[in-house]
Amino acid sequence: MSQKTLTQADLIIALAQELNISLLEAKPIFVSILSLMSESIINNKKLKLSNFGTFNVKNKNARMGRNVKTGEEALIEARKIMLFKPALCLRNIVADRQ
Repeated sequence: MSQKTLTQADLIIALAQELNISLLEAKPIFVSILSLMSESIINNKKLKLSNFGTFNVKNKNARMGRNVKTGEEALIEARKIMLFKPALCLRNIVADRQ
């Protein structure tokens, strides 16, 4: 299996080929889809893609942490994190290809 990273350009090329349109037509479509997905996640909405997975934002409370090297305690501020839970279908496909 190749370790090549799949890039935005690769996805735009694949979209153009799949829809039989030019790259100039495919790029705004792809950017628009990404923008809609990003806005959904930014606005704390759950983004669910069937047979792929679910993206969700979780609020983490502030807590005390410790620097592993120095042992010094430090406050870890409250923050938001993004979670991804793969769909069972995707997990099975990945597991079968190992």
